[in-house]
Amino acid sequence: MTSATIPSAAQRLLANLLPALLGQGVFTPGRPTVQRALVSLGDSLCRWLEQHPRIVFLGGNPIDPLPCSALGFTDTLIDPLLVIDDEQREEFRLHLAGFWRDRRLGLISLRQGLTTTEFDHLYHLLTHHSGKGLLLRNRLFEEQARGHLPHVSLIFLDDLPDTVGSLSWPARVSQGWIYRDLNLLSRAHGLATRDQLDWREQLLSASLDLSHGSGVLADFFAHLDLIAEEIDNYDKDELGFSLLEHLDDALTGDLCLQLCSRLERLQPGDDEVNDQLVKKRRTAIQWVARRLAEQMMEQELAGPEHLHALVLHKVLLYEEIPLQMRPRVASLQVLTSFLANPQKYFAEVENSHSPEVLETRLWRILEMLPKLVQALRFDVALQVLNFSQRFGPTFDLQNKPEIMARLMDAAAGVLTEAPRDQQSTLMQALPQMGKAGVHLLIDLADHHNRSVRRAAIDALIKIGQPIVPVLFETLQSKQGWHYLRNMLLLLAQLKVGGPTVEKLFRKCLAHPQANVRKEALPGIAQLLKSGAAVPVAEALNDVNLEVKKRAAACLGLTGIADQSVYKRLADILSAKDCSEEFAVQIVASINRLKLQSPESPALEIAMIGLLGTGGFLSVGGRKGSASPTLRLAVVQALGFVGTGRSRKALARLSTNQNAAMNNAVAKALKQLTARST
Repeated sequence: MTSATIPSAAQRLLANLLPALLGQGVFTPGRPTVQRALVSLGDSLCRWLEQHPRIVFLGGNPIDPLPCSALGFTDTLIDPLLVIDDEQREEFRLHLAGFWRDRRLGLISLRQGLTTTEFDHLYHLLTHHSGKGLLLRNRLFEEQARGHLPHVSLIFLDDLPDTVGSLSWPARVSQGWIYRDLNLLSRAHGLATRDQLDWREQLLSASLDLSHGSGVLADFFAHLDLIAEEIDNYDKDELGFSLLEHLDDALTGDLCLQLCSRLERLQPGDDEVNDQLVKKRRTAIQWVARRLAEQMMEQELAGPEHLHALVLHKVLLYEEIPLQMRPRVASLQVLTSFLANPQKYFAEVENSHSPEVLETRLWRILEMLPKLVQALRFDVALQVLNFSQRFGPTFDLQNKPEIMARLMDAAAGVLTEAPRDQQSTLMQALPQMGKAGVHLLIDLADHHNRSVRRAAIDALIKIGQPIVPVLFETLQSKQGWHYLRNMLLLLAQLKVGGPTVEKLFRKCLAHPQANVRKEALPGIAQLLKSGAAVPVAEALNDVNLEVKKRAAACLGLTGIADQSVYKRLADILSAKDCSEEFAVQIVASINRLKLQSPESPALEIAMIGLLGTGGFLSVGGRKGSASPTLRLAVVQALGFVGTGRSRKALARLSTNQNAAMNNAVAKALKQLTARST
């Protein structure tokens, strides 16, 4: 069993306190040492509670009363067995379970410190009192009413609300605590009004503090209706708002939808129309939901989806929601009606008495596509598009750019906010939506969010060759260079060929935008192979470094059959202004090709120059590159293209190098020797 993450002093205190409350060990009544031990325990407990305002011992679920937990020293529940001596574990487990079960006690809470006198009263109640739950509860209230136990609260299993089994235990205890103690307090006529108000505020704070954690708080507030009708002599609205003030803003929206979902599940069937319990439950939940709705609207936390759900379940009237939100709520209402029975709307279109009515009704359905995607109903969106295609090109979404724009925003929202499985489902559905789906993917491929762009391009590549005619057709209507850049990338990925594609690649090599020139290089290199060496090499003169680096990389795809290209590479590597990253890319392409000697002494000399003819090797020559990455790549390349000149240069490098360089030099010399024999 793992050890509890609580201080050792607290462990000792709990180890003594638990058996004391159970009437066990040295604290058993009747023993000679009981009074002295009780005084000692009370003093240590009081000192500890002065430093820790809340200590709670929480019993287990009444369905299985044996498991018990202690809460208050950490943020999580602690098994009290962790703070009881191992050799006494089983004995105390049985006593503890019996105590909780026999007295129907669910929770002991000690709040805001505890005086010695209070401890004596508490100890007497729990260990000397022989009665069962009801009598113990009455005795506790008598002590509280007299002011003897202002910081002690007990919860009995009989006090807990009758809830569904899924409601968490801390939430159940908090609800039982509130309605039990508030009702007891309402009958405490002997207490001053000020004292009652202070106690009530303390009660609300302490009980909600027990339901720490967003999940437990959501459970508590979602079942607030279970206590609303149980409070005597308190205004329900005042109580509801007092509790909802403790709800975090981040939880209000989810709680609102959760309450509406429960109202939907409580819709009575034909045989339950007159079920009074169902009606009462719905009424109580609607009361809580309305209190929450009023708070959300006042704090401007209510979105259209919340207001729509509240109106749909008759918590609010449409006329009660803010004016500026009504159009968006109305569109959601139409969407809900459509999702309930799409075939009804399709039938209305088919039965339209005139072309004008048909057009109006069908476009009204198509305008719901963005909302269907937002609602993650991709299946219904696909049905709508398939249905619209039966009525010809008039209803192509390309005729309504505003719908396409909203549809793209909705799809991008799913790709950035929805769970991964929903994102995957969307990307599987879009290609099935025909031409509209392809156009939507094309637009998403130019989205500002990188992850959206990547997902769209991957989906287009999976579609394959069928998208090529659509790409060329759409090219005429697209403004700017982004679409052209994406088109070149897709054509290269799909390995599309032909005169039209070649002409496009060649034209784009001279495009004014560097990103377009860069994406044209891989495509033409793949398409023309060795025939692309010269046009790709011309890009080595580009003003943009990224284009030059891409050209150097793409030369590895061409095979570089033209000797003039080798001469150009030698000139670049020999130039004093050649950047290191550009040189690394050129040498990497040579290594990728694993060329035998290209009969280009100039290229060999240029690479030896990068190693240095002086500085590193001797006095008075070129110093060469200090980059370990570039020098290592050059050594590897010389093993493929070098001659006796390279062998001499490499032999000088074989000493005073790191392990990687020494290995590369040895391998290159071995290759040169093998080629010369």
